[in-house]
Amino acid sequence: MPENKISIFIDKTVDFIFMREKLKFHLSHALFSSFDIDTGTRLLLKTIARHINFKPIAKIKDIGAGAGIIGICLKKKFPHIDVTFTDRDMLALDFTELNCELNGIGDCRFSGELGIKSTDAKYDFIVSNIPAKIGGKGLEDLLKKMILPSGPGRICAIVVIKPLEKQTREILAASGARITFEETGKAHLVLHFKPPENTDMINIVTDELAPYIRDDKAHNNFGFSYRLKTAFNLSDFDTVGYQSELLLNLLENEKLGGACLFWNPLQGHVPVLLHKMFPGKITKYILAGRDLLQLEISRDNLMRNGVPGEKISTRHVSLISEVAGPIQNYIIIPDVIPKVKSYDITLKDLCLANIFVSDTSTHIFRLLEGQKTYKIKKKIKKNGFTGVCLVTSD
Repeated sequence: MPENKISIFIDKTVDFIFMREKLKFHLSHALFSSFDIDTGTRLLLKTIARHINFKPIAKIKDIGAGAGIIGICLKKKFPHIDVTFTDRDMLALDFTELNCELNGIGDCRFSGELGIKSTDAKYDFIVSNIPAKIGGKGLEDLLKKMILPSGPGRICAIVVIKPLEKQTREILAASGARITFEETGKAHLVLHFKPPENTDMINIVTDELAPYIRDDKAHNNFGFSYRLKTAFNLSDFDTVGYQSELLLNLLENEKLGGACLFWNPLQGHVPVLLHKMFPGKITKYILAGRDLLQLEISRDNLMRNGVPGEKISTRHVSLISEVAGPIQNYIIIPDVIPKVKSYDITLKDLCLANIFVSDTSTHIFRLLEGQKTYKIKKKIKKNGFTGVCLVTSD
């Protein structure tokens, strides 16, 4: 197979059989289920093969696709069906696309989404291995939007971990969903269900960020007051973390301006504080990274703190090298990827610009090792982390 931009993340390739179809899947430590097809997905696919009638199904949506295993299995067996894969993690979507190619599958759609959009009436079959850390509000929002609005004859199939069983059943019961099949494994529950006959009583939230919001409160850092919404399962939800603090320590005495790219902006503390520190100097806030939730919560927080929407852009990508210039400043928190074969930030892949990066001291050493383009202008260490300001050598 030709070298792919995400080949460095492939840790294992496994064989799998679904309804007599032989498939292969690339897996990664950077994604869920890195050693094999997880037991929840296996259980869900087994029940789908035995209990879903695919004759009337024309359009499928695989929510939280991960490496694409569920949707790819269905597309391989039923090639006439239109399949859309969604995930909030762009690396997951890139792996899904790569696995489609690996299995000779084309004509699929890939969409970066938080949960499920409220306008998905066109899908006949919606399937999901629901993430364990989705949170209560996220789970309720997802299940309600799976059944409302509903297309004629829609059916849904999900697998959840056992700790989510009680809440899942309560949400479906309150929504009037009709459970058509269920099966319990050692650690998982599979449910197939249809929308209620009358969906008038189901209320859904139109604000796509709302189900992920953990808090909305005032903060005071580096001498500036500001208000931030924070999201579940993202760092810096209560205070500025070590990596963000190191970046801000590096930046506070700089003359920052022009287009700034924020790789992994988390909740938005760093871009919002730089807006306060350098009023009117930053001409473009480029929010970039794998995780769509980080990009959307940071965009929302920038606008709430007075940054005009036209100055903000988002780039939902797997690698920082996919974001083209012009860029005057890179402000980087690298991805945490266990056991990856190569460090995911490579200086040679960036535009010539000022670079501010914060990571573990070991990773910073790997970043700087052997490169000659940049020199260190400033370095700060704290609690096993190092922040460096890099400028071009010429």
